[in-house]
Formats: sequence, C-alpha cells, structure tokens
Amino acid sequence: MQLIRSSTCIIVLIVGCHQASPTFSPRLVPEASFCGAEYASVWEAAMNVLRRHHFRLDETDRRSGHISTYAEVSRNFFEFWRGDLAKSDDVLESSIASIRRRAVIEIDRTENGPGCRIVVTVRKERLSTPERQINNTAAAAHFLSATMPAVRTGQVVTDDQTFWIDLGRDPALEDKLRAAIVREASHRPSVDSDGAGS
Repeated sequence: MQLIRSSTCIIVLIVGCHQASPTFSPRLVPEASFCGAEYASVWEAAMNVLRRHHFRLDETDRRSGHISTYAEVSRNFFEFWRGDLAKSDDVLESSIASIRRRAVIEIDRTENGPGCRIVVTVRKERLSTPERQINNTAAAAHFLSATMPAVRTGQVVTDDQTFWIDLGRDPALEDKLRAAIVREASHRPSVDSDGAGS
C-alpha cells in the first residue's frame, strides 16, 4: 500500500511539473525581405516608415545602409493615433508597464541588378524601478518626485536603482515595419543616387 501511494505521488509530481512546450518559437535571427526597388527608394521609404511609426532617428549611414532609432516609450491604449505596436497584447503590456522599443534597419544592395535586402530588428525593454513608499495623501502628490523613499529601504530612490531590462526582440513589429518599407518603396518613383527623380 505504501509503495502504491509513493508511486502515485511520484507520477503526479512528474506529470504536474511537466511544462507544456510553447505554441510558437520566436525567430532567433530577424527575417530579411527582398525589395526590387532601387536603393535610394528603399532608403527613403525606410526613413519615412520609421517616422510614421513615431521613431526618432538616431544614427543614419546611407553608404553602409544602417539606420537606428532612439529607444521610444511605446504607446498606451489611449494613444490610438500612434502606430508603433503590431499587436493588441503589446498595447496592453505598454499600458501596464513602461515599455520602450528601438529599431535598427540594415539595407544591403543586391549584387545582380536593382533591388535590396532589408533586415529590421526591434528590441524592447521594460523599466525597472523600486516601489515608492506612499503612506499618506500628501505623499501621493509627490509619487514620482525624486524625494519619495523606496518601500524596501526607506531611502530616496536614486538613478542607479532605475534601469531598463531587455525583453528581447519584437518579431511582430519587425514584420510590420519591413512590410511597410517594401510596400512604400515599390510604389515610389525611381530616384538616382543624387536623389533626383527619373
């Protein structure tokens, strides 16, 4: 009888502790898209798409095909005019916590004729800051000020206690941006390297 109980407990523990495998596996490497448009059209389309999605440009190197943006805090549910998120789950997450995203675009010319290879990488981060102590109504008025003490220590929260935690890539937004760049570049008139229309 003791053997049956022991074996039943072991089976329950093994089955109960077994974790189901996730339904999707995130891509380890960002996907690339090919666009048949000329390089200058793809470059301009990439810059326009980033601006339209409320990313501020940081580094741009037209010769190497590199565009990066500053990390921007993602939209909340009431900022319906911003299109910087691809899924409603991301909107909910950004409404609950401070999430920011940074985009990097690499554009490579193809060796055989016109066309470009486009790779978009979007990284997201969550703000981590100590919980602040609010023990009266007067303290609530100063909730985000520099003088609010932390709950754990009772000491004033300093800048070195607040940091951004890397959450990895955002494949859904990468796909959205890449598709928008290809769509816009393929509808643009041809431009030569000096930027003049042909």
